[in-house]
Amino acid sequence: LNVLVSTLLNPKNLEYWLEQIQESQIPIEGIYSLPIVGGLLTPIIGELSSPKHNANKGKVLIISQQGPATLRQSYYIDGQLVQSRLSAVNDEEGMDYVYLLENEISKTIRFLESARVYKRQDEIAVFVIVPSLLEGMVREHIHQQKTLTYSIVSTEKILSKVGMKGDPVSSYADILYGQLLLGKTFYKNQYAPIKQC
Repeated sequence: LNVLVSTLLNPKNLEYWLEQIQESQIPIEGIYSLPIVGGLLTPIIGELSSPKHNANKGKVLIISQQGPATLRQSYYIDGQLVQSRLSAVNDEEGMDYVYLLENEISKTIRFLESARVYKRQDEIAVFVIVPSLLEGMVREHIHQQKTLTYSIVSTEKILSKVGMKGDPVSSYADILYGQLLLGKTFYKNQYAPIKQC
């Protein structure tokens, strides 16, 4: 059994691997979209948040840092993916990080309003997944808003909850999404022709 799991920020990165797989004549199980796999997070982060929240109901925005320079924001309504956005950020360990985080969330909220999938009076449960090193600082300094309820959860807590043993090689969420996908076998290949699913 050969397995390749990768978080791709640039589709060109996939070309090299596809060439190697094709040359080796290894069948591809599937290529999966990170935001759709991220839907598996909703019940887990709801359990880990304080207070506990049913993240499969209502409007939910999941924020995760994929690496030192990228932030993934995925918006779900009743557990179904509606929109996802990847933005560039700098990995900061001070107040600038919280400012950048809030700024990116604000941009996403404005986009959701313009796309008519969110109204200003709607409540959104915002789950921010950060490395444990940043968890306390983000929780302490993020500004709660009337319609946005923030829950801060560390990547490491989620990895532990999904059964990852040992120390993760990364505290960013890329390893979390890979672990979620490896733990599930019910996904069909999202990009295959219908005959191949």
